[in-house]
Amino acid sequence: MHSCCCRSTLLLLFLYITTATIHQASAFHTNNRVTSIMSSAKKQKLNDDVDKEPLHEIRAGFIGCGTIASAIATSLARPEHEEYLSEAGLSLSTISVTKRSESKSSKLKENFPEVVSIHESAEEVVRNSDLVFLCVLPQQVDQMLSELKEKGIWNNDRHTLVSLVSTSKVEDLVEKTSLPTNRVFK
Repeated sequence: MHSCCCRSTLLLLFLYITTATIHQASAFHTNNRVTSIMSSAKKQKLNDDVDKEPLHEIRAGFIGCGTIASAIATSLARPEHEEYLSEAGLSLSTISVTKRSESKSSKLKENFPEVVSIHESAEEVVRNSDLVFLCVLPQQVDQMLSELKEKGIWNNDRHTLVSLVSTSKVEDLVEKTSLPTNRVFK
């Protein structure tokens, strides 16, 4: 996938996740502003795609499986969201999560056994994912990313990192992973 295509797809995915997470958090009450933004983004994507491309398969991974990670993973895994992903040119293949917050990761596996797999380490999650969400405590980021970089886990052509860590900076994440800047988001 080309860089601009990748960015467009990621923007749509972020809008989708935001919409789905807000939707889920408000017990599926409509949030007109976010829904309108998502609808506009989908229309733009559909207008841009005169010749429909095949769906881009997502293998999502979550390093850390706390409240935010489990909410996003749940939103992605819900079967009723398949249509929204499809309209954005995406298809969810798998969701890999670390065992952290075992009750949350186990609940995800229980609710979505066909999609979710639980892994013992962040290394396993990254190896089984293309889109990696970093959802750990700020004090765990440096050691976690250093260990993964030392093991040569990151693939510049395949991995995209999305950090949900409040204190992380894109420049630091790029340095700690060696991923290109256009593959690291905050």
